[in-house]
Amino acid sequence: DQLVAVYPQRLEIARTRSGTFGIGVQNLEADKEFSVYLEFARAYNDKKESICGGSDCSDNPPSKWLLYGGKQIISRDQLKTFPVKITVPKKAPDGVYIFDAKVCAEDKCTESSKSYDNAVHKLYVRVG
Repeated sequence: DQLVAVYPQRLEIARTRSGTFGIGVQNLEADKEFSVYLEFARAYNDKKESICGGSDCSDNPPSKWLLYGGKQIISRDQLKTFPVKITVPKKAPDGVYIFDAKVCAEDKCTESSKSYDNAVHKLYVRVG
């Protein structure tokens, strides 16, 4: 069984528009609290050239495009979804933007937290 699923994995979002991903979490253990952590990984253009990566997109950091949060208590054998909204700003360059997502079985997921399913999931956003 898959514990975490991202749907869709890829979205095409026009500038000034938003798109929503869902991160589904299935809890096979005792009732517990879950949270998500997302960060911008990198971006590239159609020629596969880097637009920017990590924190070097200082003019318009894609990490600021994200709206998500909260924590959820998921009962044993239940499935719940965390929505992730991404809004692309007006001046975003054409390209594919990759965000890393992980789910943690704790109330606050951080970069150093252990992921629930021992995986980092990719969300892909095409602009342009």
